[in-house]
Amino acid sequence: MTRTIARWIVLTMLVAATSGVALARNAQSPVPVGTKITLRNWQQYRDYLSIGYQALLGGKYHWKVPDEAMLEVGPTLSYPLPPKFWQDTEKYGSQVKLRRLPNGGYALDNYVAGEPFAKPNGPLAGEELLYDLYYNYTPAVQYTAESSGHIIDRFDDVSYQELIVVFHRLSHVSDIGWNVTNPEASGIYFSFFNELLIPEQSKYTTALQLQYDDVERFPDFYTFLPSLRRSLRLTTAARCAPLQGSDFVNDDISPVPLPPTIDQATLLGEKKILAAWAPPGAEGRTFKDTNDWYQPGFYWPKAASDVKWQVRDVWVLEEKRVTSMAAGYCYGKKIYYVDKEFYSQIENESYDANMKLWKVEIGFRTPIPVPGGGVYATSAGYINMYDLQNDHASIGLQSITAVNSNVPRKYYDVGKFTLPSGLAEVMQ
Repeated sequence: MTRTIARWIVLTMLVAATSGVALARNAQSPVPVGTKITLRNWQQYRDYLSIGYQALLGGKYHWKVPDEAMLEVGPTLSYPLPPKFWQDTEKYGSQVKLRRLPNGGYALDNYVAGEPFAKPNGPLAGEELLYDLYYNYTPAVQYTAESSGHIIDRFDDVSYQELIVVFHRLSHVSDIGWNVTNPEASGIYFSFFNELLIPEQSKYTTALQLQYDDVERFPDFYTFLPSLRRSLRLTTAARCAPLQGSDFVNDDISPVPLPPTIDQATLLGEKKILAAWAPPGAEGRTFKDTNDWYQPGFYWPKAASDVKWQVRDVWVLEEKRVTSMAAGYCYGKKIYYVDKEFYSQIENESYDANMKLWKVEIGFRTPIPVPGGGVYATSAGYINMYDLQNDHASIGLQSITAVNSNVPRKYYDVGKFTLPSGLAEVMQ
């Protein structure tokens, strides 16, 4: 029995004990294109369903797949990463090294750009994949012009939001025409700017998250409060605080909990799972039509929508805090399904401190072409967070998304959209 299969069996046993659903090892039988999975037959395909999908299909929780819903299997498509990203992977990958820290975590040395470990393997495969996930391809700048949120409580009441969302990758950049390190980076690796436009009483409330090039440094979180006309720097404990009142916490914005040096990662196995995408261009069509979605809050696609499920090859990665840093943290562990073509998670589950299934994050996404070639596969579309313990859900919609040279020039402004001083300009 291989180590991978042994870990997979352990995972299956743990899931059965903590959540009432199972994630069996694939029998590798194909799922034909055109297969329609419903509440009546989903058990036949459970080997291809993540823990999260099984939980939603099983009917045990408040959040469940609607009775008449259907998962239709489409062809498996390719979402190639930009050529420059692969060139940097080949150029710099051989020099990247993991360094064990006294706390039991690992730092990454000599990383420049691209994927740190093109083929994670060996006893530290989990740690290698953790950094692959952390540094997976993101464009130098990304802007979402029509981003909305639907926050749904246990009574199915919906709070609606509209937002401006801007991401900047300021170092380790692999885009044609962009510097590997932005001259204005100021030690920042990645930033997330999120400004509320609706509801009116919360207008201009803005969240800013800064991730640093120093992987051992904790991120910084800022909130601009229009009622005070100033911004507040939050404590490091804010990584577990709700983001703009949603069921996402600040640590859910990053590909992995921050900083990655206090995470411990184990590669549980490789698997084929079903995940959902819409075709290119659907973000301006499918993701705005209420008739294509079950309500409340656009939370599940109808059969008439463009969304189809694909069989994807994934790594299954388990992440926990190092023992010395685990106490008081919101999550006991997370399980990520990392797509083997583009090294980004396509689904994940979060467990509480008692290792009971807590949140399920799934998405219905559409790929965005990157200027110069390649695809940003996990950018636009819907990202759904289901809180199974508190019967809450948060649905994030990104309907019009632009990357790099397609982004309006004013959003290139690092000072305004990345530095804390820029928050003073929010109401101007």
